[in-house]
Amino acid sequence: MNKQKVIWVDGHQHPHGDRGATIHETTEARQNVEVGDEAVLRFAVLSDIEFLRCPVELGGQDEIDWVNAHANNDTIVISCHHNACDDERASGVEAFYYNGNARGQKLAEMICERIASKTGQKNRGAKIESQSQHKSIGIISKTKGTAVLVECGFLTNSYDKKHILDPTLDNAFSEAIFEAVMEFLGLEVVVTPELKDDPLEEQKKIIAEIIEKTRVALSEIENFIEDL
Repeated sequence: MNKQKVIWVDGHQHPHGDRGATIHETTEARQNVEVGDEAVLRFAVLSDIEFLRCPVELGGQDEIDWVNAHANNDTIVISCHHNACDDERASGVEAFYYNGNARGQKLAEMICERIASKTGQKNRGAKIESQSQHKSIGIISKTKGTAVLVECGFLTNSYDKKHILDPTLDNAFSEAIFEAVMEFLGLEVVVTPELKDDPLEEQKKIIAEIIEKTRVALSEIENFIEDL
């Protein structure tokens, strides 16, 4: 029996520096990759799913070509994005799917419901791609399988931004998408894997331990010298 294939695409990873929506604190491209990094830790350990991540150096048509080279008609394609709007009141999670694709609509609805539930953000719901600001979305209309583009929230809205940047909610978005995909595929929604601590924080702890051990060793050497 063939494994179910899931392809993850980090939005706005264009080789010419497409950063997507940009605010003072971060960029959409950066936030997309952060969610993608966490998604890898969840999907990649499953034996019944073949999980692929589109290379981050690709963008535009190259990105679409790569997905089509690795996808089949049953593949699930998740493209991760974060929203922005001139109206700072605009908020919430939404997901786009190909018009007429009932599977895409269902998956988009499930992802929105999960993210809204885990973060408290407004659920703007599932929408056909023509309702997006671009009217047509290549990663949805030009790829094989069932593709959904997820907008995790508005970086330009204070409430959404607080949730997107809150370190205590770092895993909420990837966890919500992971659980929605598992449920959609009829697979057991197991307790999601514990994610590793921030590598930088781990390095700080190690350095602090080394400094403390060195301090103790120097103190012992000084005491030894005084006793001579």
